Amino acid sequence: MKNIVVAIDGTGNLQRAFDHIVELHRKETVRVHLLNVQPPFTRDICRFFSAAEIRDLHREEGMQALAPAIRMLEEAGIPHRDHVLVGHKAETIVSFACDYRCDQIVLGDPGRSMFAGLGLGSIGSQVRHLASAARFVCEVV
Repeated sequence: MKNIVVAIDGTGNLQRAFDHIVELHRKETVRVHLLNVQPPFTRDICRFFSAAEIRDLHREEGMQALAPAIRMLEEAGIPHRDHVLVGHKAETIVSFACDYRCDQIVLGDPGRSMFAGLGLGSIGSQVRHLASAARFVCEVV
């Protein structure tokens, strides 16, 4: 069984990631983990809300971002687990993939990030670099 994490940020086109998952699902049994990584709030913002309120807000925003992917997978009959985490995107994606021993990381949005515009690379290139640095053997699609 292939263990796959699909990182969705809620801004990109999901069709490429969805087509890839459907193709894999036809060939073999896959365990799909949908992942949304929410950015942490600053301390200034956190002062005004309880930990539970912040956790609920992150979860709500993350599930909203995952909703189109969830709908697509359910319509295709592909089982999945949904995860919302808080942290820096690339680091959190690679850490999750390592923790869940994923064989493949599929990025739902191959677009360029703000960091790419600053010359620091796309989320995809950051994920590839961090996975390689961790000596984690995992295909990034």
